[in-house]
Amino acid sequence: MNPSYRWPNWLEYIGQREVIPIIGPELSQVHDEGAMVSLDHWLAKRLAAKYHAEWPSADGKGSLHSVVCDVLKRTGEPEAILYADLRDIVKEGGLTPPEWMRKLARIRDFDLFVTTTFDPLMEMALNEERYGGAPKTRVINNSLRKVGDLPEGGGIPMCTTLVHLMGQMSTPPYFAVTENDMLEFLCRLQNEATRPARLFDALRENHLLVLGGNFPTWVDRLILRIARSESLAKRKDAFMETLADGKALKDEDLKSFLNHFSKPTVIYPDGDGIAFIDELYERWSTANPLPSTSSTTPTTPAVRTSRHVFISYAHEDRAAARALKNALEQNCLDVWLDENELRGGDDFERKIGHQIDRCAAFIPLLSQTTESRKEGWFRREWDRAIKRLPAIDQTVPFLFPITIDGLTAGTARFVREEFKRKQWTACPGGVPPQEFIAQLHTALGEG
Repeated sequence: MNPSYRWPNWLEYIGQREVIPIIGPELSQVHDEGAMVSLDHWLAKRLAAKYHAEWPSADGKGSLHSVVCDVLKRTGEPEAILYADLRDIVKEGGLTPPEWMRKLARIRDFDLFVTTTFDPLMEMALNEERYGGAPKTRVINNSLRKVGDLPEGGGIPMCTTLVHLMGQMSTPPYFAVTENDMLEFLCRLQNEATRPARLFDALRENHLLVLGGNFPTWVDRLILRIARSESLAKRKDAFMETLADGKALKDEDLKSFLNHFSKPTVIYPDGDGIAFIDELYERWSTANPLPSTSSTTPTTPAVRTSRHVFISYAHEDRAAARALKNALEQNCLDVWLDENELRGGDDFERKIGHQIDRCAAFIPLLSQTTESRKEGWFRREWDRAIKRLPAIDQTVPFLFPITIDGLTAGTARFVREEFKRKQWTACPGGVPPQEFIAQLHTALGEG
């Protein structure tokens, strides 16, 4: 370990959730015949075999770029066919993410990840390490066909989000395989009309870890310049970057360039991106030990069997309820909202009751409408939720009343007392503040 490196700074910024990892192809490695090889190597070998191409070629070239170019030249196959072949090879390959990706996924203070690769390995690592294998990571695909951007709201999302900056292999041929593809993506990222604006706002306003890029050094320079949205030599911000990859470590010209024109950017001195992740994970784990699981540790009985949020509303307030649902779902919360016009019947009541009995948070949407209606199905929903309170520990938040049109706990006369004892959140028109979304994430154990 290098004690002179900026570890105290990085651990502080990561703990404050002010760091975005940018993941490069050096990290995408898989098992092949008992050894770890790059995914590029693994795919090139299999694509060459499928099309009976020489691999490696007579001039020693064995990259995926060179194989694709050779196959396209010899066969005349459309790019879309080859790129679909690559997708199928990966799907059928039984790949698993490497340990260093799993370590990165275990660092819970990272919410937003950006990858320059098209493969699913980082997504798999996040789902397996954070969600027990369930596909809950929000994946955003910025492709050559369509701009993929962060949801509105600004800043780093409060849930695990992975952005494929140069396309995802689910959309052939709109992801970067060849050097020409990468060039097209980089050109689009410099154009305000075709760049993910909210993502680049987040990149500009946070510290960056560029891990395992292993790009030609002009690409490193360009990515930094695009991410910061201004001349590197004229920067006045206080944000830092670290480049950690084997190629950058050996590039004296790049080191000289950064020293002259981008002093906040340093190259990790003790190895490649994998070595950086190993040391980061060790230091972060030491600073953030897992809670004890000994038998002497008191535990609260689990009283909630699902992690979804239930929204209760009067049908006249449907538009506000939908706005609330959309905002919560954009922030990776699982929401249950009934939109039936006609409510009633045993089956319907059982369905509603089941969802309320299983939800992790109950949101009564309060308004002048609920105040004026002395009778309504929403009141049954209120009572069903309130009946759960004796079984829920008092330290566990469950009721989250919101008001959409100025009604307050002080002026409301016809709401349940259990609601009045809670803090009400003003959500005009159903649009919640970010603080309310953060409270829900924390209550559901996802913050």
